[in-house]
Amino acid sequence: VVRNAVGDYTITFATPMANANYTVSSHCTAAASTWLYGVQTHSTVLPLVGSIRVVVTSANAGYFSPSDTPAVNLSIFGGK
Repeated sequence: VVRNAVGDYTITFATPMANANYTVSSHCTAAASTWLYGVQTHSTVLPLVGSIRVVVTSANAGYFSPSDTPAVNLSIFGGK
């Protein structure tokens, strides 16, 4: 896992997927109980067979901004 910037991460697979037709399911832990967080694939970087880039955002103060959280969990399905 490489941290590209605040809330922006690239996950490199130990074994590449057969193709880029996979999906990512995610969950993250909030830094504060009143904050809302989400994880999504990066809007300008397509999934690759060897890696995926994701962005973690928070809705603190009513707007979404890149943010780091204590934990992010990803499950990846497909790519066959």
